[in-house]
Parts: sequence; structure tokens; C-alpha cells
Amino acid sequence: MWTLGYKLSTGLEFKLKYGLDYDVIMDYEHINTQQEIIEICKYFFENVKKSLFGLSDTFSFYTHLSCKRPNLQKAVDFMRISEKEKKETIVSSSAWH
Repeated sequence: MWTLGYKLSTGLEFKLKYGLDYDVIMDYEHINTQQEIIEICKYFFENVKKSLFGLSDTFSFYTHLSCKRPNLQKAVDFMRISEKEKKETIVSSSAWH
């Protein structure tokens, strides 16, 4: 539904005004799917409530997530892994120069 909505409104206006494909912008702007975002929130939070503006996950314009009770240990562990990966990337990329 969301895709259909933007294609018939903003996407059409963008195509008429600039002659460009709005899908390209949406592909870069919206890199995660609804399901991926929900899974990430469920990983980091113990209480996740979802509400939709539409009929179902597939036929909705918007999804609202209310996330409570964060699992701080998972967040700390994730940050440690991310920092380690950043350092490894910097070291390996500097070896090529």
C-alpha cells in the first residue's frame, strides 16, 4: 500500500516535474524493510508494540513501533562488536595504502 501510495502521489509528481524515477530515491532512503526494523527492535527491546495505519503489514501506509524496556547488555555488546569491526576495517584498509 505504501509503495502504491507514493507512486500515485509524490512519485508521479516527481516524474512529471523532473522526469526522474522516484523509486531510485526510495531505494536509497528506505534501505531496511518493515520486517527488518521490527526484528531489530525486538532484539534490543523486551516490549515492542506495533500499530498500523492500514489493514495488515502488507496493506498499510505506516507502521508505528512503541519500544520499552531496552536490553542494555545487548546494546553494549553490539557497540563493542561495531567498534571492533570499525577498527579492523581501518587497519585492513590502511594496509593497502
